[in-house]
Amino acid sequence: MNRPPARSASRFLPTLVAVLTWAALAPVSASAEEVTADIDVSVQPCESAARYHGYEEIRLAVRNVSPDRTHRVRLQFPATSYGSGGHHLSSAQRTVVVGPESEAAVSIFLPPLPYHGFDLKVFVDGRPSKKMISVRASDFDQNVLMSQHHLRYAGSGFVTRNVPVLASRSISGEFTTHVQPEPSSPAATSGPGGGVWHGPSTAPTYQVVRSEMPVANWSGEWLGYTRYDGVVVSGSDWSAAGPETRAALTAYVESGGSLLVIGPWQPPQTWRRHMVEDDPVRYRPGFGECTHIVQTDPGAWSEDTWKQVRQGWHHTGEPWLANPPVSEANRMFPVVSGLSTPVRGLFLLMLTFAVVIGPVNLWVLSRRKKRIWMLWTVPAISLLTCAAVFGYSVLAEGFAGHARAMTLTLLDQDAQQATTLGYLALYSPLTPGGGLFFDTRTELTPQVGMNTWNTPGRDCMVDWTTGQHLASGWVVARVPAHFKVRRCEKRRERLGMRFADDGRLIVSNRLGANVVHLIVRGYDGRFYEGSEIRAGAEAALSAVSGAAGGVPFAAPAIQDEIPRFALRTVYRSNVIDEIHQMSAHPRPYLQNGTYLAVLEASAFLEPGLQNAQIEKSEFLVYGLFSEATR
Repeated sequence: MNRPPARSASRFLPTLVAVLTWAALAPVSASAEEVTADIDVSVQPCESAARYHGYEEIRLAVRNVSPDRTHRVRLQFPATSYGSGGHHLSSAQRTVVVGPESEAAVSIFLPPLPYHGFDLKVFVDGRPSKKMISVRASDFDQNVLMSQHHLRYAGSGFVTRNVPVLASRSISGEFTTHVQPEPSSPAATSGPGGGVWHGPSTAPTYQVVRSEMPVANWSGEWLGYTRYDGVVVSGSDWSAAGPETRAALTAYVESGGSLLVIGPWQPPQTWRRHMVEDDPVRYRPGFGECTHIVQTDPGAWSEDTWKQVRQGWHHTGEPWLANPPVSEANRMFPVVSGLSTPVRGLFLLMLTFAVVIGPVNLWVLSRRKKRIWMLWTVPAISLLTCAAVFGYSVLAEGFAGHARAMTLTLLDQDAQQATTLGYLALYSPLTPGGGLFFDTRTELTPQVGMNTWNTPGRDCMVDWTTGQHLASGWVVARVPAHFKVRRCEKRRERLGMRFADDGRLIVSNRLGANVVHLIVRGYDGRFYEGSEIRAGAEAALSAVSGAAGGVPFAAPAIQDEIPRFALRTVYRSNVIDEIHQMSAHPRPYLQNGTYLAVLEASAFLEPGLQNAQIEKSEFLVYGLFSEATR
């Protein structure tokens, strides 16, 4: 008697579900359209240039037109990633909060990994916008970064290298016409089958990209210039630039970049002590160089001047022409000793597992006439085996990650500027769930070898919301990760100095870490040496040298010639070998008014991996102090 009413009610059930679904979703859909319409995102002009190292900067303006609503906006580039061979950048993103009727300037940096896609995706309060924003035109060479694709294959059969150079729009087009030298004829050799093969050309292709924006509107972040082997501005451009842009260009040069200034110009005060040539004027501040040419007509420059300019660009790009694979990087700089897969132990464990779970298990249960128990003994044995493998891994390596670093920090005490160059290696028994954390002043170049379509690799993601968060893919369980590191920042650490009445040099360690060994070269050419100076403590150093009386160990002309180019040479060379050499033989690298300190711990570079154990590392500080200390 109750069945007919039940059938009658069931007829209304689909209608009821449809009505409730519409009622729930209709307001949300309308709200989403309204919310995303409040946000307008525009992309500032981007220079199209090949890139084989450094970070690429995408500069955006995010505007909220709503008069009363605050929105949380997430920007993601590229919008989609379909992957490829080798390591690649799956997404770089940043989240900003924009108040009513306000605008936010946002920069997203792309680390030196290949990426695929040229559209930016916008999420407003978690809701995706339907509109895709095109960041740049499709350019394969620009898209593939850390690989041999930055080499240009000419039709004649030889190879040249692109050298990307950023020029301000005030630089005349005549500069571009003169920058490329006459092509050299490659040597002809016998190829396979008796054919003739033209060998590699020594002349690269200089890709001068003129900025669409005035220098006054250039980026104030030094990472945005690291992709270029050279930057060219006029003296008036430098004067018109804001303090943040000048500071970014200064950091770019001191971190290894090459700056060319054309026309009347006054260099930064802290660079004047680093002038090494005067025809044309060349400065060597930090790891980089700056050339100043007063003559504004590039056609009037001598060929020697052009060679000097091109040489500076070559030297900037030189360290990035090779990228070793993970195995080679770990051989050069192992993060932990004895890193290998225990093949024999795993084989014996698997063999024991197969015997126990099969014949032994079946024989025991047959004797007890409990074969039905295999339904739970097989899973139990499997679970115990997995626990044994995991326990062995924990006993052998633990849960904590490992970090090893080798860094050289140039510390200009007067300018309060610290520039760090080095190598960082990381290893974790388990994939770190939180990823790696660095600040926005650190450049990281992963050492993962050449990227080709058939090489294995990982999707890597970076988030710039709160610093530089390498969120996923950069470090995985039991696989070492290696990075070349550059960092430039303002720092107040210093080595305090004063002379005692007996002529000894009193130093105060304010470097933020214990000093293992210290050697100072005063402005009189004398060397002072000490060791084991705790952080915050003072120590008295006596004059020492290779000869009696504290005189320099080499003639002044020779002694001054070596260190003028020392830091640029360190930048261009194998940084690991150079740091070893500086630590073992510091004197040839020191000029008057400098010191070299070996620190017990890192004060200028964070390991990035939380709670990591620091393995055998070397931390050197090359300090510049005021001439007032004599």
